[in-house]
Amino acid sequence: MDPEAVAEILAREGGAPSTAKRRGTTDLMAELARIRAGSLATNDEEWMEDISAIALPILTPEGAIASIAVAAPTIRMTKAWLTFVEPRLRAAAADLALRMGGSVDHLAS
Repeated sequence: MDPEAVAEILAREGGAPSTAKRRGTTDLMAELARIRAGSLATNDEEWMEDISAIALPILTPEGAIASIAVAAPTIRMTKAWLTFVEPRLRAAAADLALRMGGSVDHLAS
């Protein structure tokens, strides 16, 4: 997604109060690049108060076509919980990517 499209979405959709933690389109573009490279996408109460989530992209040669996420009450998202859930989320993302003709290289982290 190009910076203009990201800026348009941010202007149109806004976000939850915690979305203001981001400083703007440049920071979001850098975050999107890290996610496409295999970093977990995180949502820290940006959609709903007291709910957080982690996600990974499903990539095909055409680019990101979907994502897979796990959401939970923020209070439950401890380091131990993330250590337990992340490898399972990566395995599920890899399975989906392969079934959709995509790549799993970015999911090795």
